[in-house]
Formats: sequence, C-alpha cells, structure tokens
Amino acid sequence: MTKRLFEENVYLKETNCRIIGKSEVEGKKLVELDGTIFFPEGGGQPSDTGTIGEANVLYVFEKGERIYHQVDVFPEGEVVKCILDWKKRLDHMQQHCGEHILSGVMLKEYGFHNKGFHMGEDYITIDIDAKSVTDEMIKNIELKCNEAIYENRNIEIITVDSVEKARDYPIRKMPDIDEDIKIVNIVDTDCVACCGTHPSKTGEVGLVKILRTQKYKGMTRIFFKCGMRAFEDFQREHEIISTLNRKYSSDLDTLIDRNDKETMKMDEMKNDLKSLRKQLSKYDAKTLMEEAEGEKISKLFEYKTAEELDNIVSELADMGSFEIILSSGKDKRIVYANNTDNGNSCGKIFKENIKDYNGRGGGKNERAQGSFADKEDLIKFHNFLKTL
Repeated sequence: MTKRLFEENVYLKETNCRIIGKSEVEGKKLVELDGTIFFPEGGGQPSDTGTIGEANVLYVFEKGERIYHQVDVFPEGEVVKCILDWKKRLDHMQQHCGEHILSGVMLKEYGFHNKGFHMGEDYITIDIDAKSVTDEMIKNIELKCNEAIYENRNIEIITVDSVEKARDYPIRKMPDIDEDIKIVNIVDTDCVACCGTHPSKTGEVGLVKILRTQKYKGMTRIFFKCGMRAFEDFQREHEIISTLNRKYSSDLDTLIDRNDKETMKMDEMKNDLKSLRKQLSKYDAKTLMEEAEGEKISKLFEYKTAEELDNIVSELADMGSFEIILSSGKDKRIVYANNTDNGNSCGKIFKENIKDYNGRGGGKNERAQGSFADKEDLIKFHNFLKTL
C-alpha cells in the first residue's frame, strides 16, 4: 500500500520515493510508489501532476488501496525524486476550500444546500437547492465568504473511523462510507467530509469571487473563482476597463454613462443610415422601373445588402405590376417577387430549382428569397430566373 504523504503534509513539494511497481494497461504507463505526494483524483478534485524522476506525471488515480501514477515514460532507477506541480496543487486547494467556504456561508445565511460541485479548468460551479437568488443575496454571500478568508480562520483536518464518530461534528452532509472518514472543519464557517487537499488557514484561499448564476433543473447554479484564478480574472477585467477609459476619456465612475451616450449616438446613426437607405431604395426602384423593358426587372447589385434588396422590391411593388429578380453579390442572396398575372409562382420555382444551383431558400407565390455559399452559383440561378 502506498503511503499517502499528501495527507500528512499538503505543503510537501518534493521528496524521494521508492518504485514498487510498473505496469502498462491499455497503452498507459503506470507507476506505483511506496509513498506519494501526488493527490489522486477524487471528491470532485482533479489529480496532481508533476514529475517522477525524468517522467512527467500525467494523471493519478486510486484503485482499492493502491495509487497509480500515469506517466509519459517509465522512470529509471529504484529510488526516484518526486516533484509536485505546486502551482496546480495550490490552485486546487484554493478552489476546493473556497467551495467549502461558499457552501458553508450559503447554508448559514439562507439555508441553501450544496447539491452538486464541479471544478473545471476555468471556473467552479455549485448547484444549490434554491429556485432563484437575488443580487443582494449574492453580494452578501460573497462578502461573508471573504470575511471568513480575511479573518484567516483555522482549518482542521480530522479523521474518524465510523459514521457514529462523525456525528460528533456539525457535518452538513453525512458521508456514505463508514471508515477512514476525513472531516474538514473550517472554524465558524463549514464542516464537511472531504478527501481533497486543503490549506491550514482560510487566508490562503485569497479571494472568492462569484461570477454569475443561472437556473438549472429547478435549482440555481453558481459560477465562481477563488485565489489566483479570481485575481487573474480581475487583472483581465481591469485591463479591459482601462482600455475603455482611455478610449472614452472616462474613469470608473463615468464609464457606464459615457458608454450609454456613445450607444445613443450609434443608434441615431443607425436610424439615419436606415432612412438614407430607404430614400436610396426609392431612387433605385424608380431607375429600374424606367430602364425596364416590359414587366420583368432584373439586376445584380455588387455591394447592396439583402435588406436593401427587400426595400427596393417593396418600392417596385408599390409602383406597379412587375416580375422582379434582384441579387446581392456582397451577401450572396437573391430576392424574386412577382405581382403580375403571368402564372410564375416564386415559391414553387425556388422549391423545384434552387437546389440544382447549390442554393437554399423558399417562399410563397408572390415572393421568395435564397442564399448561396458561392457567388458563381448565385449568378447562374439569377440568369436562370431571367429566362422564365
């Protein structure tokens, strides 16, 4: 059996261990040691990584009482130096302990229970048995979590050998095992059975930052980050805000107001542009009508948008009876309209023919529209419609 050095001292970053077994299973190289500083995946916490001699530790898992280290190559020698990826271990401790703090605070403040926990590479989530939470609740929970961190409360790791002994502690959820139960007691904050690695003081968590919430299966899912993850997230957001402040010549207090004003200006410009395009559509429609020979009007515009084509078609329809074929080379779209009595059904013609030109679309008797991935196919279909 491998000695669990990571339980005896979570801060042990390197040590010498003896190799007691090597095997290869389904192409995976596995190493067993007489003692290990590498935490095996469990309790929602990913495994540690690092090196064993010249080998990189890719993954660590437990099977029965044996701990296996998956490596990229088998290390040489009998006694090897094991080095922990401390940055990753610290991150895991901060996220996992932060999850305990958050769970304890939510239970104490509002009676919400943690019903599910996931530690991802980017953020952490917990699912609580609340259909909804208010912004005020989230602010209060976040404040209480960070107060617990700033007070640098003790974190006690207690091991008991039965559920009966575990009942002596205020555990928020009793474990489903009945031996070697490890209890993580964060003083005045949380008490739970957990096999993960945790710091000795809450101050080492650094920070808990709730990112957002969402409804999930009748519960509420909370997204959050702790420690260096939260700090790095703040750095990125600060950089974005600083860039926006420079762009708008604003500061943190005036940025939102300045952005609202810029948005209003943009909306006004969009409305002006829409009005100008509508006027231009009237001019284009009049020009097309004057140039038309009979009831059929056909034009391939290189730079007009699909929306502009629709506007021109609507203007022409108000001017008289026409069979209209307009295409946009820019958007690779086509509009076909017919308010004459020549019997051509736009929707039927599209349904029966557009796929032959690698296009997609459809419509009703009086109007249809389509799109193409390739401009050449658009032109071919446009020319086909002209022949009808």
